Amino acid sequence: MLRICQSCCLHCCITDNGVGFPKYTNGDGQRTRSSLGMNIVNERAKAFGRKYGSQIKVDASDVLTESGEVAGAKVILQIPLIDSV
Repeated sequence: MLRICQSCCLHCCITDNGVGFPKYTNGDGQRTRSSLGMNIVNERAKAFGRKYGSQIKVDASDVLTESGEVAGAKVILQIPLIDSV
């Protein structure tokens, strides 16, 4: 889904029905690994911010069934509109 919100940003919602975001944790519940794909998205968002002085917001979450089981993943990007590129 793509839409322009209040003429200030592009709102992009990407949803799939895969395995969601794996939880890589040790016995203490601390993360031991992270998603390569999400690392790439976050690095590109930072590069955008450095170049244009405006930050991309990235929100990633699992899609859950009514019983709380993971049924996919959802990533929401809010990309600021830039007057001139």
